[in-house]
Amino acid sequence: MINKYFFASCMLLLLGLSACKKENISPANQEDAFVKYYGHVNSQIGKDVKETADKGFIILGSSNAFVNSASYNDFYLVKTDSLGNEEWSKTFGDGGNGYEETGHRVLVLSDESGYLVAGNRTTVVTVGGQSTLDATYIVLYKLDLEGNVVWEKVLLNGSTLGSSEIYKDFVYDIKELPDGGFVLAGETTDVYIGKPEYQDYQALDKTDVLLMRLDLDGNIIWRSVRGFVGEDRAASVEVLNGAYVVTATAEKRDEENGTPTNPNFTTDILVIRFRASSGSEVSQQSFGGQDMFLVAGGSCYDSLNARITILSHVENRDPTRNEVNEGDLLLLQVDEGVGEIQRRYLGKTNGGFSNTSEDLLAGSIALVPSDVSGSEPSFVISAVYQYDDANFGDELVMAKVGSNLTPEWDGEIRQFGRASVNNGSQALAGNQAGTVMPIRELVPGTTRRELKGYLMTGTMNVATNAMVCLIKTNNEGLLTPVD
Repeated sequence: MINKYFFASCMLLLLGLSACKKENISPANQEDAFVKYYGHVNSQIGKDVKETADKGFIILGSSNAFVNSASYNDFYLVKTDSLGNEEWSKTFGDGGNGYEETGHRVLVLSDESGYLVAGNRTTVVTVGGQSTLDATYIVLYKLDLEGNVVWEKVLLNGSTLGSSEIYKDFVYDIKELPDGGFVLAGETTDVYIGKPEYQDYQALDKTDVLLMRLDLDGNIIWRSVRGFVGEDRAASVEVLNGAYVVTATAEKRDEENGTPTNPNFTTDILVIRFRASSGSEVSQQSFGGQDMFLVAGGSCYDSLNARITILSHVENRDPTRNEVNEGDLLLLQVDEGVGEIQRRYLGKTNGGFSNTSEDLLAGSIALVPSDVSGSEPSFVISAVYQYDDANFGDELVMAKVGSNLTPEWDGEIRQFGRASVNNGSQALAGNQAGTVMPIRELVPGTTRRELKGYLMTGTMNVATNAMVCLIKTNNEGLLTPVD
């Protein structure tokens, strides 16, 4: 695929073209900051990014630009150099109407032999001209450094093992293990029937948290399912010594409201600790509040201080209520035993960010280790700033908080979107926040690393269509070169 970049001022001249070309809104010194777009016609979605050994980046998402029907997606992988310039891109899937395939996570393998891509494959069944989505499977691709497929693995669930039930499995996070293999977290419709109240409410029990341990070739070693009655899904998994800790969104029955035949539900943040050897549950804890709807975005693990920091948001289901936490981010910190250490709400109703008056939707969170941030670690987060006015759409944002979860960067979020990076033109709906991370480099002749800025991927609506975006900022989260 041929990639073309052009300055933002040219964009309006090309709105009539059928193919959306890429836009370059980088300052003169691209080593400090840039914004780049990747994709083609129709729509692209950006989910994950990792730094590669050559100091470039590998980006994963989905695209329907290369399939026979724009109704369905394939996996979409882009390799760039250190300045975000595309070196190559690949799609994976049937390229037709048989599957809907979405990429969620990419790993740079520790032996530097290539990459592991994880995502979901949903079978499309067409009868009488009408198409419906059927069973969903988790799919892994092991790739070499040029993006060529070494092997493909479809993780079989109950629907292909002789069961009449058609289950759906989804992956949302995967980590490589120090002792070999992988652990992945997601959700499944193959629910755990041993939970309390299952017999009374089984008709309402839709999905549960899924955790799987895999060997080096992607074969399943064990599979564990946990959750409440309702709809539960994992957002992330952290690897501890002898354990895995999963952060999830869990739909939980409100015992004080509703009736047995018509129960009310809220959504909490559910944190579960599993034994690494067997996948059995060690402990779990739910975090939430009365009549709140919390949605997990992700987590990061600080092994030096033995704590996990979780990013989520309070869903604003009724804009007329304006309750104290609605539309805010929630930063929650737990210890390795999943006990709460501290929490902080940040946003339009609780303050913290001086330039926030609209809803924030959680994206991802990453640790900025103490070796580059000082004596205490800090955290960088991605989110979506969702304007209530449809004329403004929404924007991608980045923010930084300290070890006490207090905002840094003068208490401001950094906004990136049509209004922020495109000479004041209109922000558009449909933006999605993907992975965010600090960029660190070894200081020559030392073992010390220094911070070289922050990187974020996601989906940005660029007027003609939705594109994968890659945003590189300086140390202050700005698109300006360092003096």
